[in-house]
Amino acid sequence: MDGWERNIIAWRRRIHCRPELSGEERETAAFVAELLRSFGLQVREGVGGYGVVGLLPGRADKKCAALRADLDALPIQEQNDCRYRSQVDGVMHACGHDAHTAIVLGAAMLLAENPPAGAVKFLFQPHEETKPGGARGMIAAGALQNPRVDGLFATHVLNAYPLGSFGVRPGAMMAASDDFMLDIYGKSSHGALPHLSVDAIVLAGQVIGAAQAIVSRRIDPHEPAVISFGSIHGGSAPNVIAEAVRLRGTVRSFDRAVQEQLFQELRRTAEGVAAALGGRAELAIVPGYPPLLNDAGMAERLRLAIAGVAGAEWRPVTEPPLGGEDFAIFCEQAPSALMFTGTGSSRCQAAWHQPRFQIEEAALPLAARVLAAAAAGLANEDRCDGP
Repeated sequence: MDGWERNIIAWRRRIHCRPELSGEERETAAFVAELLRSFGLQVREGVGGYGVVGLLPGRADKKCAALRADLDALPIQEQNDCRYRSQVDGVMHACGHDAHTAIVLGAAMLLAENPPAGAVKFLFQPHEETKPGGARGMIAAGALQNPRVDGLFATHVLNAYPLGSFGVRPGAMMAASDDFMLDIYGKSSHGALPHLSVDAIVLAGQVIGAAQAIVSRRIDPHEPAVISFGSIHGGSAPNVIAEAVRLRGTVRSFDRAVQEQLFQELRRTAEGVAAALGGRAELAIVPGYPPLLNDAGMAERLRLAIAGVAGAEWRPVTEPPLGGEDFAIFCEQAPSALMFTGTGSSRCQAAWHQPRFQIEEAALPLAARVLAAAAAGLANEDRCDGP
């Protein structure tokens, strides 16, 4: 392992042991900005919050490529026993954003040492884990302008893929991710007098049970979809029948029509079941991220870059995960593609957002080389319409 590879792993461990939640990425952003300046890049800080944009300048008649990473961690207590485990109680990089940041930093260092003809931007995005996310703020702050970005690349680590493998395909790579808040209302009473009540907890239980049939019986089985309830809150005392219960959850899909159908079916089911039992329900949708759709040309660029890196192997993505990704917002602004970086092994099997999530770090330099190659290839091409 050479010094560049050791640097990438060291950067990842530095970020991993000092995680920051969404909207609080001050120290991580400052660390990234300092490194980018040390590479000789132009740096903007405070872009849409704690976002950082590094610019490797290039010729105006050539295309501008961009690489994107995310900075924030999750409110999870780490259960790994390693020297660089989280030093922040209740906060952990359990989704690989520390790895993504280190990968793009590694690519920035490579490209700064051997720059392409055109410009390359390095986008470090805050606030990915909580909606509405940080991509829109960075875009509004001009992250994709001056120079205008012609194409973007990103990666997400994935333990379902073994070390050395990379997955990319055109079209759907990750799902639309929307949240919901469902309020169930009944009538309170003494716990010993249930006949005088409309028990909101019982109503909520019936609604949850009925909602499980939406995907299995109302959605075309060829269309991936998920409705998950993540929290339930109601009641104030053991001898008081609850008057109201609030349920919160998430809805995932790849197709816009399916997405809308899920909303309609959830509302119809909740309102119908609650009304039938003497209560009522109110559903509020919290819009999140659209489906992440890879541009076919950009996906092919990543595939070719993977083929050109020793030790990297392309594999087709046959079952894209239903996780959501804020990179989908960037995909709506310019041709873009995200690839999966395989980080799994016998010891690294935990999925995203689990307290024992860990990755094979040898994948990080490979991913940095792939992203650097894809960005350089795009940035060496002529612009057809001027800067």
